[in-house]
Amino acid sequence: MSKHPLDAAGLMLPHPNWPAGKEAPGALELLRRFCNSTNPENGAERFRDADQLDAWLEAEGLSAVHADRAGLARVIRFRRQVRELAVANRDAQHDAVALHSIVVSVGGGSLQFVARDEGLALVGHGRGISALLAHLASIIVIAQADGTWPRLKACTNGHCQWMFYDHSKNSNGTWCSMRACGQRHKAREYRARQSVTRR
Repeated sequence: MSKHPLDAAGLMLPHPNWPAGKEAPGALELLRRFCNSTNPENGAERFRDADQLDAWLEAEGLSAVHADRAGLARVIRFRRQVRELAVANRDAQHDAVALHSIVVSVGGGSLQFVARDEGLALVGHGRGISALLAHLASIIVIAQADGTWPRLKACTNGHCQWMFYDHSKNSNGTWCSMRACGQRHKAREYRARQSVTRR
């Protein structure tokens, strides 16, 4: 894979499909990529303005929303709330507050059925932010119904929080990448043990 790109502020923002092998099935991958449009570790941000958000949406095959400042803040807030749900998934918890917050964020958004080659699909109805957020929320509902939702998790490294899909047999994965955050965690634990030994 090529070098990770930089955001508009020059901060490193990993490829949306990084790390390899942690992609989610079906539409859940769109939600994972949406959440990974920011890098919590260094503040990199793919949605610094409405044009950047629209460019990302169109690259993902979605309609531009032409958000104003309040609409952009609403999208970013929704993204944070989904990440909170992914933290709860990782910790095998139920985050009722985040769920309620998502309902509030979607606001007046509604869904409609559309016929596609693969069958019926639910999509956000209308235009704009509400339709976008309704569509993204519908991905959560469908993933809950098909059993894939609990495997969408946020990395256990508190500074990272990168979203990944847990493909492990027992659904006990905690790191976005063992080579990245897993190794850093092991190194910290090793240094801590060495520090105790030297006392």
